[in-house]
Amino acid sequence: QALKKDLDKLTMDDQSRMREIDLLDFQCQEIQEAQLTQEDEEDLVQDYKKLENQESIREGLEQSLQRLQSSYESVSALDQMDTALANLYKISDYDEEIKAWADQLQSLRHEVHEVGQGLNRLLENSDQDPEALRLVEDRLNLVNNLKRKYGDSVQEILAYYEESQARLELLKNYKDEVNKKHKDLGEAHKKLQDLAQVVHQDQETLAQALEKRVEDEISQLNLSLIHI
Repeated sequence: QALKKDLDKLTMDDQSRMREIDLLDFQCQEIQEAQLTQEDEEDLVQDYKKLENQESIREGLEQSLQRLQSSYESVSALDQMDTALANLYKISDYDEEIKAWADQLQSLRHEVHEVGQGLNRLLENSDQDPEALRLVEDRLNLVNNLKRKYGDSVQEILAYYEESQARLELLKNYKDEVNKKHKDLGEAHKKLQDLAQVVHQDQETLAQALEKRVEDEISQLNLSLIHI
């Protein structure tokens, strides 16, 4: 049955086969040229969000840094922590617990300073880049277009590509595949005939054995009757 179904799938007129080959050729080429990777799934969307909102990111970084680091306009968080530390260390000799809390605040002050340095580095690299945004946007549009045609994810698109490539190879080698399926079908049919012949012979042998056994039992019964 499976071989018959495979053969039925291959059975089509030349015009239909060529139309399907043209379609699969186009689809496979379109997917192949996109050179999709798993990074196109989530990283691309994240890059787009970052580039699209670069102005908001820069404003947020600047406002955060103004509150963390020293400025002419206001007292920063680091300034306030320095003041608190100075006051605590003045009295730390009088109480070990005060000294412990002052040391912990000093450690936190160091972490806040590192946060400020990290945010400063981000701010330095937060200039708007229209060309980068355009490239990411074009790539995102390409991936979304392929998703509309071939699958809801990059993984599904790549799976569709593999299946289409296999089908394309089958159609391009149509005659060879049909001949192979006919040959396989013929061999399967011959095996079935041979098996049927064996079963038939076994049935005849079994019938003969059963017939002989019945005859033997009848003979034994007749002998018993004669003796009686």
